[in-house]
Amino acid sequence: MGGKPKKAADKRCPKCKKTFASSYSMKRHLKKKNKCDKRSVKKRVAEKKARRKVQNKAYYNRRKWNISLARMPTSKVLDVLLSEIPGTSEIVSLNLAERLCLLKQNAGLSTSDTLSTQLTTRLELLNR
Repeated sequence: MGGKPKKAADKRCPKCKKTFASSYSMKRHLKKKNKCDKRSVKKRVAEKKARRKVQNKAYYNRRKWNISLARMPTSKVLDVLLSEIPGTSEIVSLNLAERLCLLKQNAGLSTSDTLSTQLTTRLELLNR
């Protein structure tokens, strides 16, 4: 029986030092989209932590303002938030018209940025 002798070193990933059953499985491991080196793993952990932080903050704000936890567009969340505040019925209708104008103007741009800025400005008005 010929062939190259199999050693553990031939089947060990040079980056994460994980040993595989075959050199083929090690090659598949190295071809993956998510790299296994320490820098990439730390970056993925940091991104996951940031996503979790944003989700927790959104959950807290929705519970605080009695907004449904179901998935809904940001514009609807803004409307629910504004409707919770007493004496803002006319502001809600003005903001809806204003938002429609902004969406028409920024058709080529990202609308999530404008909605998030609207939300922050309205929350600042509430805190005053």
